[in-house]
Amino acid sequence: MSRPASDFGPPAARSLGAEPFSDLPVPVPVGVLDVVCLRPIQHVLEYEGLYGLLETLRERAPRADIVLHVRSAVRDPAPFERLPVDRVERLGAWEGRGDLAAALRRLAAGRGADASCVLIAPPAAWRRLVPGLRVAATARLDFHTAPAWSPECAQGSALFVAAVHRESPRWVAATGAPEGPLVPALIPGTGAAPRILIHQARFHLGDTLWLTPLLREVRRRFRSAELTLVAPACAREVLVGNLRVNGLHCYDPEEGEEGRRRVLAALAGGGFDAAIFAFARRHESRWLAEAAAGWGVPYRVGLEYHDPAHGDGVPWAPLTHESRFFWGSMASPRMLLHLLDPLLPPEPLEHRYRGDRRTELHVPEAARPRAAEVLEGLGIGRDPFAVICPGGASSRRWPAASFARLALLLTGHFGLHVLIEGGPGEEGLLAEVEERMKEGRAWRTVAVRSDPLDVLAVLLERARLLVANDSGAIHLAEAAAAPTLYFAQREKLCHSHPRTSACWALFDDVGNDPAAITVEQALGAVRRMVRLGLVRGLASRASR
Repeated sequence: MSRPASDFGPPAARSLGAEPFSDLPVPVPVGVLDVVCLRPIQHVLEYEGLYGLLETLRERAPRADIVLHVRSAVRDPAPFERLPVDRVERLGAWEGRGDLAAALRRLAAGRGADASCVLIAPPAAWRRLVPGLRVAATARLDFHTAPAWSPECAQGSALFVAAVHRESPRWVAATGAPEGPLVPALIPGTGAAPRILIHQARFHLGDTLWLTPLLREVRRRFRSAELTLVAPACAREVLVGNLRVNGLHCYDPEEGEEGRRRVLAALAGGGFDAAIFAFARRHESRWLAEAAAGWGVPYRVGLEYHDPAHGDGVPWAPLTHESRFFWGSMASPRMLLHLLDPLLPPEPLEHRYRGDRRTELHVPEAARPRAAEVLEGLGIGRDPFAVICPGGASSRRWPAASFARLALLLTGHFGLHVLIEGGPGEEGLLAEVEERMKEGRAWRTVAVRSDPLDVLAVLLERARLLVANDSGAIHLAEAAAAPTLYFAQREKLCHSHPRTSACWALFDDVGNDPAAITVEQALGAVRRMVRLGLVRGLASRASR
């Protein structure tokens, strides 16, 4: 569940900057006013932000005939026809700054020397791209642009979301790519065992855990399949006990050519029937995708997000099949399941992948006594405790000072001990949290630590609550069934939110900045989770 922070208290005072189009000349333009949106509109928050900007522009230029020039991989015109403009024109495909500059030059030439336009989300160097273009005003558009909340915007937003889901996944196949399922003789029930290679091309903990529903689904569809996984170093700790994996090869990009040669030597001659590239970032997957093509692997399937520079006509050269998804259109574990689409018999998409999409973790038994030793050594034993993970590599963070203050409040309001955990490279952050802890008083044990992933997973199994940023910790907690409160950017809520009712994402509904969420709002959310029974065995008490 995702909840706006304002549900749990007033927002912090902040400056939201200048009003959009405050630089529009006075008197305001009359007649045709071209509005050029240079950011592709491919996420619902971009659509809502654009809607809000156009409503503001309409108020400032009520007599103008507004023509919007927009680009988007979303093909359905219906949501764009709902925008508060007089006409919408598509900018067409864009494959680089040269095409963008050409489009702007055509616009300038077509409107005459006296015509001017409004630019939305212009690049930093737009004046150098088209020096002769007359621009009346500019406006920023990103995931932090204030959205519009009008009923009309809500209707357009609903149409946009529906179109995104209808148009995902968008599959393309290379000329000569295999058609139909993965060799009929290898369909489950025949006794044959396909050999499948899977590569995780994003090197974070959460991305690695998202593979586990895919591994389950492969086993369900191809029960005797041999699965070989090429994954980041953290897979040694979170996937080593997964019985669905027959072979695991860990690779870190920092190993460079030596590491790639090591993995390729281990895989050569594997006779793979299919190679699956999960989130096939081209610069990270090229070495293995090209090797798979050289080995003659018949099915080479990749998944990536829509990128204006990639086009839609053909897949990336080393692949036989490639799917394009709109970022944020669905949770990543579910999205990864679609990698199997080209390997399976034809079936309506709505009938596929209905099973459990939760991440899973196989904790080695040796980690359990080590976790117990940690708790005994800190004097916690079997007392209730919370875990706080203030780090994270892929999203904006809640401030270290806020984590420190919340830790102290959890000890006073709920009688919880608190473990503040960080991973490699987060020593400075942990030191900052620890220093900030000195500004208050803890009523229970508060320990700043850096435990191995397997020990942390066991601690999360026993913890009453995890508080974290949008990071690998929340996916580890999902696998460990730990109630979780985390701080999120709105654009990532669908993309990465765990599938459990005891996991709440708190987002800033004013400026979409997790750092702006107050400690009081976070504490209010914890209290609500306790009252609803999502955090087990606790009752709020007066702070001492």
